[in-house]
Amino acid sequence: MRALVFWLIGSLLFSVPAGACSVKEGYKIPTNFELVQKAEVIVLARVKEVPPSSKAGDPNGAQPGLVTLEPIRFLKGSAPSEDLGLIGWEAPKNWSGLSTPTTLAQSHFSAGLGACIRQFYAPGELVVAMFENDPKMAEYTGRKLNQIASPWARAVETVDAPGDVWVNAVEMFLSLQKGPGDELSKQETPQAEAISSELQYFLTRTEPKGIWTSVALPTGTIAGVHGQPGIGLQCLEGTGPTVVIDGSSGDVKIEAGDASFNTTRAQPTPVEAAMLNVQPLTAKPDEKPPERSLYRISEPAKLLQAFRTYGGKVKIQKNGSVVAEGAPLDALLRWSTLCQKLQAMPAPATAPDAATG
Repeated sequence: MRALVFWLIGSLLFSVPAGACSVKEGYKIPTNFELVQKAEVIVLARVKEVPPSSKAGDPNGAQPGLVTLEPIRFLKGSAPSEDLGLIGWEAPKNWSGLSTPTTLAQSHFSAGLGACIRQFYAPGELVVAMFENDPKMAEYTGRKLNQIASPWARAVETVDAPGDVWVNAVEMFLSLQKGPGDELSKQETPQAEAISSELQYFLTRTEPKGIWTSVALPTGTIAGVHGQPGIGLQCLEGTGPTVVIDGSSGDVKIEAGDASFNTTRAQPTPVEAAMLNVQPLTAKPDEKPPERSLYRISEPAKLLQAFRTYGGKVKIQKNGSVVAEGAPLDALLRWSTLCQKLQAMPAPATAPDAATG
């Protein structure tokens, strides 16, 4: 589950030119705490200029995929803005859309498309970028200071705002590395619980159980409880939040503490219908997709607000029985924030066609 949770969703797949990376046997993705330790410079910055995807892998380029940054605030160390270049490109058509902040347990989806480091950026988005003096990277880029290139690590991640959970986590880790200091908030909030979970993972290298996870793509986001398949939350561009359940229909309800949200079974849009027919990655080649039902939430705005603030367990019930239950950490925070943005986008008339790029 850790970091490399790239659910390559059928109709959205797109091949991009990228160099494949390889890792030694036994390689472990650095924890977020270790990344903060390793970095010589960490900066909250706005992306300025991004090469077009047509330049990806161009051997005649003066500098490989140079993405430039405008620093907003240095979280660790400092450097001139001209030294803060990243390797990357604008996303091709079928991967373009909204910027996609990840949970603390994941890295950007484009890191899973061959090169093992993040590839896609958009002008104007906010990122937290981590740099180090790596001789091998210097040979490739011609720059002394380069992004940390550990495969699938959260070396460069999009954030929603200067007060984003990832910014706060980095600052907390830096404080802890200096010695005893600030303690995590005792409040039951998504931010506090997500950061606490990351610290626990650093200490034990054990994945938490019974938690929600979410995956964000530029045109949609899905969420489910890890280890509890067959039911989840979905939100696609131009649509509101929905519940998707394998099997026959029933009375479906979402509970977040004292808040309860009813749903109504609904006819899916063309894009939602295409998503309902996507096979699980574990399915056999000739296996048919399971029967799935889609439900719309009766009070979507209240649901999204609850997910952004509530840190206790979130449940989904069907016919009075709990069918999914877990701690949201920052997964439902991310899911709800992106879902709110996706609702404001126009809905496509048909599902994306991967062949058109």
